[in-house]
Amino acid sequence: RRSDDGAPERPRPRQAHDDDLRVLDFFAAVPGRGLAARPTLDFHDVTVDFGPTVQIFHVGRAAAAVLDASVREEACPHDLAPTTSTTVALALGDALAVALLERKGFRREDFAALHPGGRLGRRLLLRVEEVMVPLVAELGPDASMRDAIVVLAHERGIAVIREEGRLAGVITAGDLTRLVERGADYLQQGVATVMTRAPRTIALGELAATAVAALERHRILAAPVLDADGIVRGVVHLHDLLRAGAA
Repeated sequence: RRSDDGAPERPRPRQAHDDDLRVLDFFAAVPGRGLAARPTLDFHDVTVDFGPTVQIFHVGRAAAAVLDASVREEACPHDLAPTTSTTVALALGDALAVALLERKGFRREDFAALHPGGRLGRRLLLRVEEVMVPLVAELGPDASMRDAIVVLAHERGIAVIREEGRLAGVITAGDLTRLVERGADYLQQGVATVMTRAPRTIALGELAATAVAALERHRILAAPVLDADGIVRGVVHLHDLLRAGAA
């Protein structure tokens, strides 16, 4: 059995043998309190004695490092139930796990490969190109706002202005609202005078979860998706991302 980072998970002391332990990234023995028996584990001629304190472990004398997580007393009023000791063990275990992830250079993609199913895997595997929609209407920088309104209706509140396939600017439903509130004769106005020339964009191949975070951070509902050459490949909408389980 393997853990979340792909490393073999902790073997049971009575079942483990040398071949199992050779593939471990590290071996940690966490002492417990009130054990009815003291199981031992033979590991490369070193006997691991699972006693009540780490100081008496034979493995402690043979190990490269010993992290002493012993506590003076439990939070239990009778000093019987494991309380303080379990909290310390949990914190130390988390610290060791994070250190191992950093040492191995473990990436989000590695985590996703080990969790392909379910909501977690969906978040880590889903890419924006699987959710984005292609642009239906073509809108150039010489178009009028009358043309842009038609595109806004077709593209669900965003009009992407392209020039030779590359992004020239973006007009949103919010831009149109502010234009109408000014009361100007906007229908014949050119889109170049209204559009945002350096809008927020999403890279093709980006994780959908990352796109959700970017859209929410900048408080926008949609953004153009660009490939590595800066060519517009489509538009991704926040609602589509959320519906697809990207967050």
